[in-house]
Amino acid sequence: MAARLQALSRELCDGRLTLFLEGGYDLQALSEAAESVSGVLDGTRQAPAASEQTTRGGAAVTAAVASAIAPFWPGIPLAYSGA
Repeated sequence: MAARLQALSRELCDGRLTLFLEGGYDLQALSEAAESVSGVLDGTRQAPAASEQTTRGGAAVTAAVASAIAPFWPGIPLAYSGA
């Protein structure tokens, strides 16, 4: 997911990307996830192979979020908003 977000940020907003770290319920898992994401973003870790399939639920959520934020971010292509 980090690699996909990075690619989209390069495509849509000149590479600008903001991430928020939330959680703390399982400090070991949080640490591993933060290390993994930062490694993918800085190129020191390879992203896991992406599945060619997107679940219907995932696609629906992505389209709903993109549609909701599109009025505020006009640069979001219609392909991402489901419109």
